[in-house]
Amino acid sequence: RPHKAGSELLELSVLDEPSGEKLANIIFADAQDRRSRKFLLVRDQNTVERLRKKRMMALVQLFLIHRYKASTVHYVTPTEDNEFQAQKMKSMGIFSDVQTEVGQIIVATVNKQVVDNLLKPDRTSLLEMIRKS
Repeated sequence: RPHKAGSELLELSVLDEPSGEKLANIIFADAQDRRSRKFLLVRDQNTVERLRKKRMMALVQLFLIHRYKASTVHYVTPTEDNEFQAQKMKSMGIFSDVQTEVGQIIVATVNKQVVDNLLKPDRTSLLEMIRKS
């Protein structure tokens, strides 16, 4: 749903089913450049403390990459947490390259082969990633 009425920013929230507690959220926009390459602009992302370092935000971003067929993810005015997240996803193979650009933007290139492998219907690779095996 839109982050604010009339905004092009969207917010994806992950809620705990029984309590309705917000476990994670990401504020983003999808865009396309002149060459028809699709990318995500991540403005903000949050995960509750108990789920940090549990791959929750990696799963949320993996969903968005798949949903919007993004070839890159751009973190706008990134925090240290964004830098850590991007580097961690690079170490998992989800990103093939992570660059800090002029103007405080992190640009992460999506590794399509790894993403396709993680999203296979058997979910074997995805479960291995979640379990950190």
